[in-house]
Amino acid sequence: MRGTWQKISWTLGLTVAGCLASWSCSSPGHSAWKANHQQEFNAALAGWLPLAEEGDADAQFLVGTLYEQGKGVPLDDAVAAYWYRRSAFQDYPPAQNNLGLMYFEGRGVERSSEKGVELYAKAASSGFAPAQCNLGIVYLYGKSVPQDYEKGRKLLRASADQADPKAQRMLGWIYHQGLGVEQNFSKAAHWYHMAADQGVASAQFQLGSLYLQGRGVPQNVELAAIRFEQAAFQGLATAQTVLGLLYLEGRGVVQDEAQAVTWLRQAADQGAALAQYNLGLLYVKGIGVPKDMQEASRWLQQAANQGLPQAKEKIDLMRRGQFRPEAIRSSSATP
Repeated sequence: MRGTWQKISWTLGLTVAGCLASWSCSSPGHSAWKANHQQEFNAALAGWLPLAEEGDADAQFLVGTLYEQGKGVPLDDAVAAYWYRRSAFQDYPPAQNNLGLMYFEGRGVERSSEKGVELYAKAASSGFAPAQCNLGIVYLYGKSVPQDYEKGRKLLRASADQADPKAQRMLGWIYHQGLGVEQNFSKAAHWYHMAADQGVASAQFQLGSLYLQGRGVPQNVELAAIRFEQAAFQGLATAQTVLGLLYLEGRGVVQDEAQAVTWLRQAADQGAALAQYNLGLLYVKGIGVPKDMQEASRWLQQAANQGLPQAKEKIDLMRRGQFRPEAIRSSSATP
């Protein structure tokens, strides 16, 4: 959860809806926006920079995003922070949000979670959904503020009601884990579904897990497999692992050893210990791959190095010459 939460909590919030309201179709700002959309970042910078220097908050923010992402210019967090600061000083919520993130991470500015919270709060008070989401997570986890589940949940709900997918995913997690509320798998599934339909991989995975286990929704392994596959195609290693095991077992999908190997290998290459373990077992048995004890040992050792108990046990048995391949089984697909 912790790794997933980091991706969700400190969202860049590059939403710029309404930024072009003051720019006519023939203006330099509009032309720069078209160039940016066409990934002609040098042209975008050439259009926005003069406006930014004249004090246009929209343009200042957009120039900051180019420097933060290294598009059309060398990546430079300090210059990005400079432009965000000028825009934020004019109470431009997206700039306040992004500058707040930079203070939390100490990128381009001296790290200061207090300033980060202050900037998030300013942007959130304007109703800016990404900042409401970020500030909600700050309170949910007590990051530089006293932990306050209720305040965090209310901020996340305000953001989720504006269709912010990360906030929707976090509300799902709150009800899934019972963080300051009574655990409620039905509400968790509702919010995961909202975020999953917007393409949030971690929400797709969690929704798949609920369908697989029949928690908050009727058990449906086929729907679970669909959600795991959506997340797996986005590169989520946990989803790739479970999807690989479903293909191995033929649960919710047509049994396919080659697909099982493909997904387990993708997850294993990302360092997923359970995928490394199961891929090792496939090499032991020669399922979907040629039988290869050396390759099996390599994957099992990688899983063991990450502390996976069953992998440590297999490695120990192999060293003692007591390993019996015919007696081993793959892990269950249940997350």
